[in-house]
Amino acid sequence: MKKYKSSYYNHVIKDGNDTIVFNARNCALVKVNNIFMELLNHPNERNDSSYETLAQQMYNAGFLVDETADEIKILEHAYNDARNSKEKLTLTILPSYDCNFKCFYCFEDKKAISLTSKEVVAIKKFTDSHAIGIKELDVCWFGGEPLLNPDPIWDLSDYFIKLAEKSGFQYKAIMISNGSLVDNEIVKKLKSAKISLLQITVDGDRTTHDKRRGFINGGGSFDVIMNNIQKLTSNSIKVNCRINLDKTNYSGVVKLIHYLKERNFRNFQVSFGHLLPLGGDDSWASKVGYSMDEFSKITDKLAKVLDEAGVSKANDYPFYPKPIKNFCGACQVNSFVIHPNGDLYRCYDNLDYKIGNVFTGLHNDDVEKRNDAHWMKHNPFKDEECTFCKVLPLCMGGCPLLKSLQHKKFCLKWKTDLEDALINKYYSSKK
Repeated sequence: MKKYKSSYYNHVIKDGNDTIVFNARNCALVKVNNIFMELLNHPNERNDSSYETLAQQMYNAGFLVDETADEIKILEHAYNDARNSKEKLTLTILPSYDCNFKCFYCFEDKKAISLTSKEVVAIKKFTDSHAIGIKELDVCWFGGEPLLNPDPIWDLSDYFIKLAEKSGFQYKAIMISNGSLVDNEIVKKLKSAKISLLQITVDGDRTTHDKRRGFINGGGSFDVIMNNIQKLTSNSIKVNCRINLDKTNYSGVVKLIHYLKERNFRNFQVSFGHLLPLGGDDSWASKVGYSMDEFSKITDKLAKVLDEAGVSKANDYPFYPKPIKNFCGACQVNSFVIHPNGDLYRCYDNLDYKIGNVFTGLHNDDVEKRNDAHWMKHNPFKDEECTFCKVLPLCMGGCPLLKSLQHKKFCLKWKTDLEDALINKYYSSKK
């Protein structure tokens, strides 16, 4: 008979008379009874068939593991395997580095640099060379504002779609946009380009948002964005409405949520962003930025407002954890950020570490090799605190950029706030 032990990554939560168990390796969440807890705590003391059936189910769900399993080593192997895997190619492409908004917290130095036909041809060749044998190509259109230079998006999308059909791999595409330039023609082209989701940031109700995310000319963007969200969602393009939170916009966010309830968009969800200093002029951060503990508390509070309003939440951070193998694409050998001039990077929030160019390839000199090593050296299993952390499967050591900038680990909210998030998730799912 198989011998079991309780998973190192189990979290047992008591809430009144209820007991909820969560496993961080696969994010299984269940309300349990005394028999379940008896097996979890003493998995090998009973050997009748009814217990063996339940034990097998708990094993399948990850709550029990083989008695000889070293879960930390298993997790580390998965981390290294995902970092070095070439089964998926991820491209974050910036058609333009320019933007028509003026947001006080923007980390980018806006410049009127855009992809030209020359870079487009080179990107196609670069993709060909890195797509050999892949099972999936994921593309994110970013900026600046990508729709300021849309023609390369349509050209490259058509190429990627045909390449996927020819080579037999899966193709996925999303866009991060301010949402101001969407019209009916753009909607048609987005659908043809198989761009299935747009992330659009709205930072509060009309008054609050327009103060924070207005056009460069000073005009408000809220009404334009809301009308464009309607165009997108009514045409089966999903919108993830990101709301960036700081100490100045809480009441405006509550008003926005009630506004969204009235609009009742289809194909729509809300996520929250934690405004963090990422370089450039970050003097605002010390004045209005939330600490992680503050961000955790405010997102839990606003999650309840969303639930009460019946507005859909994203099913991931910061509402609910999900297991990850690497924190982000910066830690993966087959993930690239492509600047409008063709330069290659790993992290789209930081362009200090160039690793190559689509014209000349990767690692053209020792500087580019060193720059790439800056990201690839990120390994939570070299840090004792991370290695033995019971939420490691949910963050894999946190953001390598923030760690580099702040010279310390930047733990996600699950480090201190997991229990409240799980309780909220469990009971909201039962409504």
